[in-house]
Amino acid sequence: MNDLSDRQHIQLEGVGVERLTSVALGRRLAALRRARGLTQRQVAERMKITKARVSHIEQGKVANQEVVARYAAALGGRLHQAIYFEDGAVAAIA
Repeated sequence: MNDLSDRQHIQLEGVGVERLTSVALGRRLAALRRARGLTQRQVAERMKITKARVSHIEQGKVANQEVVARYAAALGGRLHQAIYFEDGAVAAIA
């Protein structure tokens, strides 16, 4: 590994996969918000929460799927969940 890769590996050591997934989710939500042309303040107003809380959500500090569903609604969409099976079948669950 080169020096940068070594540092990245060390920084990630001890960070759970769940936390990394949450961070990725937060970044994706922020990207979607920007793509929809909305500010954090606008999302906060629509969700009836503070701008600081929107920032926390976008950092991956998401308490549960209800928060993600409310965020999606604030963007003008809805959260859709599905189970994808190895045989190619897909089943919507929400």
